[in-house]
Amino acid sequence: MEIEPRSAPDPAPVESVIPAQPLLPQYPGFWRRIFAVVIDTTLLGVVGEVLGLFFAEKFIPMGQSGRWIGVVIAGAYYIPCHLLSGQTLGKWLLGIRVQRLDGAPLTAANSVIRYCAFAVPWFANGLYFSGDGMPRGVLIVLGVILASVLFVGIFGDIYLLLLNRPARRLLHDFIAGTVVVRTAADRVAVPLSDRRLALGHRIAIALIFVAIIGGAYWLSIDFPIKDGQLADLRDAQTALERLPGVTQSGLTDGWETFNGNKRHVVYIRLWVSHFNAPPMPPLARSAVMIVVDKYPESKSANAISVTLVSGFDIGIASRWHQFGDSHPPADW
Repeated sequence: MEIEPRSAPDPAPVESVIPAQPLLPQYPGFWRRIFAVVIDTTLLGVVGEVLGLFFAEKFIPMGQSGRWIGVVIAGAYYIPCHLLSGQTLGKWLLGIRVQRLDGAPLTAANSVIRYCAFAVPWFANGLYFSGDGMPRGVLIVLGVILASVLFVGIFGDIYLLLLNRPARRLLHDFIAGTVVVRTAADRVAVPLSDRRLALGHRIAIALIFVAIIGGAYWLSIDFPIKDGQLADLRDAQTALERLPGVTQSGLTDGWETFNGNKRHVVYIRLWVSHFNAPPMPPLARSAVMIVVDKYPESKSANAISVTLVSGFDIGIASRWHQFGDSHPPADW
């Protein structure tokens, strides 16, 4: 009897082992981010305009302090939306969200810090402050700090949104530890390479700051103001704000070039509860008389320009009517 040899079993197929590729976040492009912001700011603007229809008379006397209304309303919109879902209406419509760098949803601290870092440069833009009673050195330091916050916060964000690819993390994202991603992607951690701000971008942001300092220095050389002049300007501005119906004032001394001719101009800007139609009301002439009396340098100016502004600014909406005129000091 012949025994057939048993064939050896076929070896198990050897599967090629391919390491799993890590999941990476998907970042939205430039225009998707821009359109989301446009939608959100338009929504807040509509809310502000509606409030203005009903409460304009109450907003006007507030002057610049009315911007706090917009800060609160915008905060009541952004902070809960980012905390609950990472999405405002604009982000939801454009398919993007905010998350932490580890992929987790934002905490209350993340949401508040991110909003504050975003809101300060945008709501503080264009603010006037007199610095009444402050030493010149303190005013210079405050001016540099405010200008740095505004210009670095605004132009720095624009720069990063354009060039800080692929993540396009902005200054408030770096401060709050967040990133904006596409909602189509899973919640995954951001790679270390996308978390850091490249050296070239750091240099660019620093150059913006240097440009601010250089601009301030150039202005101080082009038209230097002595300590006595600065004190007179502050005294005149304080007196302007005591005029009946004036809620806020701005007073600057500078030069302007018109048709190739350079001339010395003192600029008076008054925010008022209301003003009459042209010709300029007596309030404008009263303002000029105060400036000529308390700021002697204005007497030698080629012109004193007065602008009356009536309206309100609550940060998310504003409504202004203004009228101005300019004459040599003696013609007022």
